[in-house]
Amino acid sequence: MKYKIIVLLLLYVCLSIHIYSQNTSITFRSNSEITVRINKPIDNAYNFYAVTDRIDLKPNINIDYKLDIHNFCSVKCQYSNGYFFSVLLQEGDHLEIDNINNKIFFKGDNAAGNQYQVDNYCYKGLGTYYPLVESIFKKYITNKINFEGIDKEFQDSIIPTYSTDLEKMKNEGKITSRFANLLSKNLNLAYIGIIIKHYMQVYRAKFQNYKPTNSDSIQIIKKIDELYFQSLTNDNILKFNFFPFQEYYPFKYKTLDSESKKKLLGKYDTETFGIYAGYLQAPDIFKPILFGKNFVSNLQNMYTEYFDNDKLLKYLTENFPNSEYLPIITKMLEEQNRKVFEKTDQLKIKILDGKKINTLKELSQIEGIKGKWIYIDLWSVYCMPCKLQFEYNNDLHKLLNKYENLVSVYITLDDETELANWKNQIEHYHLSGYHLMASKALYNDLSNTLYNKQSCYIPRYILINENGKIINDNLPRPETFEKLKEELRKDLGY
Repeated sequence: MKYKIIVLLLLYVCLSIHIYSQNTSITFRSNSEITVRINKPIDNAYNFYAVTDRIDLKPNINIDYKLDIHNFCSVKCQYSNGYFFSVLLQEGDHLEIDNINNKIFFKGDNAAGNQYQVDNYCYKGLGTYYPLVESIFKKYITNKINFEGIDKEFQDSIIPTYSTDLEKMKNEGKITSRFANLLSKNLNLAYIGIIIKHYMQVYRAKFQNYKPTNSDSIQIIKKIDELYFQSLTNDNILKFNFFPFQEYYPFKYKTLDSESKKKLLGKYDTETFGIYAGYLQAPDIFKPILFGKNFVSNLQNMYTEYFDNDKLLKYLTENFPNSEYLPIITKMLEEQNRKVFEKTDQLKIKILDGKKINTLKELSQIEGIKGKWIYIDLWSVYCMPCKLQFEYNNDLHKLLNKYENLVSVYITLDDETELANWKNQIEHYHLSGYHLMASKALYNDLSNTLYNKQSCYIPRYILINENGKIINDNLPRPETFEKLKEELRKDLGY
């Protein structure tokens, strides 16, 4: 009996050690105050849009973040300075991420592989590699399409751009063989997605003014289908950070006849799915993810015309009641409805005619602003880092209201095509203060005055005194509230 107890204890200890060794974690560090938002997988699939956790980092303080994953996953990290990237983690990995002077550095398991992915693909963006694919298509599309040539060039020119690097890191012991294989699949899927897009352009006669023959069009669709099914052969495709099929289904949907489309809809109407009806062709395991991620994206950006919110939520609830997207979407809709029903004090929102304001100096002379200090927020309806800062508006406005001679001015860098969306977002986020769309002249003045004649990166916060002079051209962000509070105290003198 005594020996049985000892054996059981040993088994328990060994099991505990094994379980502990399988814990996956990220240690976040920063040499400055900054917020990182984390998108963990949803429905066991890569999650680009829905923030699942938020960590406020303080200088030189470690924050350990644990993940419960099986096998592997991709996790998106978005910093409040605008940088975002995905890290590839295997079960049991421990990764350290340092934000040093707004640059990211990795330590720990497979750090070199994640650094490679971030530096060459996340920061640069996949758009950097479009010209490479485009040059291949130009080479093999003349009077007709040379499909075999494109395939061979893909294997000979594109895959070596990363496979040789991964092989070198693996041979040097910087990454494991399994990690090299996973990252290779991930990047391969990304390139397949780019190639599928190019074939779609060719099909639509939007590539080099080439108009495909009927025979070529049939072959292009076959090639797109072939690439799509090639993608599906990748194990755990949902866990990777790029879905070649996210544009495949809408494309295929347009080739269907009305009877086939009606059959796909079943008991639901076209309003339920709107522009995303094509996703009904996807396997059931893909549907809640494809619909869910676009649902979240549209709610974040306040796109209301793409589908019927209530009907699509009902469809997801009826067909995928266990989807992890459901509570996220339900919470977002409740928050959206709450804001709609809240009475916004229209007297606190004043829209200015941006066409009549060509410089910051002219802005300071506007009735109601003239003779006052101005706190300026430069933003855009499509700037997610800008909108993430709106989370701190309650504290921000309480602070600004303490200064009787200070007014808030929000300047959006969007154009007039976003007029309705802009006004909706002003009310949605309760942005009390003056608002204007920057004219071309004002944009140029901002570029010349603040950005050394370069593009205007946002968000950015500016303080102008009662005489129209810029006192601070880059205030701390609202998320670093104590720093902002101290800066305003110094600049305003009390």
